[in-house]
Amino acid sequence: MAYNPVTEGYIIDAPWRIDSSVQTIPILAIANDPLNADIHNIYVLDHNNGDNVVASTNWANKQVITANNKPFFYLFNLNKDLFVGNPISVKIKFDLESYLDNEEGPIYIYKSSTDLPTLSNWYVGDTHYHTNYSRNLVEYGAPIRDTKEGARALGLDWITITDHSFDLKAEEWPLLKAESSQYTDTSFVFIPGEEVSTNEYIGDKYRHYLALGINNYIDGIEIDPGFPFAGHTPPDTVNLVKSYGGSGYIAHPYLGHTVIDDPFRQPWKDAEYNLDFTGLQFWNYETVNGDDYEFNAGYEKWKSLLKDGRHVYVSGGSDAHGDFNTNLGKVRTYVYTEQFNQQGILTALKNGNSFMTNGPFVTFKIDNAILGQTVSKPSGSNPTLNIQWASTPEFGAVNKIEIWRNNATAITLNLNSLSGTNSWTDSTPVTSETYYRLVAYASGDYRAYTNPIWVKPNQGGGLDDGDSSSSSGGGGGGGSSGSDTKKPAKSEKKSILPSISVPSLPTIGAGDEAIDSGSGEPINSVVPDDSAKGITALLIYNLKKVGWPAALAMFAAIAAIAFAFQKLQVTGYKPRAK
Repeated sequence: MAYNPVTEGYIIDAPWRIDSSVQTIPILAIANDPLNADIHNIYVLDHNNGDNVVASTNWANKQVITANNKPFFYLFNLNKDLFVGNPISVKIKFDLESYLDNEEGPIYIYKSSTDLPTLSNWYVGDTHYHTNYSRNLVEYGAPIRDTKEGARALGLDWITITDHSFDLKAEEWPLLKAESSQYTDTSFVFIPGEEVSTNEYIGDKYRHYLALGINNYIDGIEIDPGFPFAGHTPPDTVNLVKSYGGSGYIAHPYLGHTVIDDPFRQPWKDAEYNLDFTGLQFWNYETVNGDDYEFNAGYEKWKSLLKDGRHVYVSGGSDAHGDFNTNLGKVRTYVYTEQFNQQGILTALKNGNSFMTNGPFVTFKIDNAILGQTVSKPSGSNPTLNIQWASTPEFGAVNKIEIWRNNATAITLNLNSLSGTNSWTDSTPVTSETYYRLVAYASGDYRAYTNPIWVKPNQGGGLDDGDSSSSSGGGGGGGSSGSDTKKPAKSEKKSILPSISVPSLPTIGAGDEAIDSGSGEPINSVVPDDSAKGITALLIYNLKKVGWPAALAMFAAIAAIAFAFQKLQVTGYKPRAK
């Protein structure tokens, strides 16, 4: 999902849930109207309370909207106690110059009675997210600063930014990295990266590869009127990411399995799974249902790779473009690290010290080995798994945990508790390399999948000498922190924007762009518009992004919208009082 510049001139966005410890709700107002209507004020309405006005921008002068400052973003941070009911129901109203006022919403925000479940030294994030550096003719995301507010409120600790390589320009890469660092602190971490488009030969359909923690920019497929597309081959892409100091996850590997899905995209080919990638990211918002083909196909491919002896990992991410209310954080990845910073999180993702979930928390240890590690034990040993889980009323009690031994379920633990510990000893002696992993199920479709721990038989014991990880002391129950960087408790978090409450409403001074009253920074996107590539390029691009039927419908909609707005200029004109 993404903000759509063609069909959505005005947008309201806010997190789909907020942690219990969070007091303020970030509510994002976005204007990207093709007619550049100036904005006099923006109002926030409590829909559960008869559309009562909760807050307003109270600008002394209108905000002049031009092609150069769109999309226009304004973020409210409002005390949750200003709203009634649960879930909260919010609308916004744009007071526009010369046009009918525009209302957006309602959208709904669930006030959780708890924070997201976790244990010491575990940090939860989203491995696949697009900001407004992913900006093109059919989609764009939210600014990094506003993303931080939305992500923290819903309970995330970190995000890996994976903006499209075909959108991100070489001159913007340093800006993305600088912004990521600017808004990274002891409460939240941004990790800059790319979603790289790759194809095997000129004219080949493309695939996506998440490049995490790279030091250098990787250019993507360029869409030009000359046609066809040209990009890095999958082997080149995987090798580039490694040479640039990063790790790579194959993104939605089975997206494009039908022509209607995307005529210019195809699933990753079987031979390409022999490449030296880090892992797979086949679970995102669009594959949140267990019967989804893309999820099931990706899950089976992962099991096949593990069966073949590959040490590859999985991660979960939303693939959101902004979309706080529908996508961001719906599928999450927990990492174990004693260093809450970019390097600590990247190391955990590189080494599989992680699990993916849309609800419950689950982890385990074998001896001192944590998820993603290999432990050496004497041949013929019977490994013991020490398991720990946690959930909340929001996701329901954990009702069962499957323990997988290699490619089959060894045993299912039937449970009915929000948290607990258990241990299980394998009765089958380990005489060859064997891996174990868990799948935990809570209420409904909430579930979690851990990365494996491998047991390697030898004459001794302990962690395998070739193993690397973010820590050797965590997993089942946390571990000692030493003097490493620690994240403060969520109750210690402070918003980077001021809390707005009635009757003291935010006031913005005169000027041609909105300036936040707390930070003094421009609200508008720093990414310049670069959509003028010609009619041929426009058609090709839209076909590539959304498929033939949607692209044709989109062009028809553009014509209809233009005609409608032309009529609005006459019928919807509203003279303003002098």
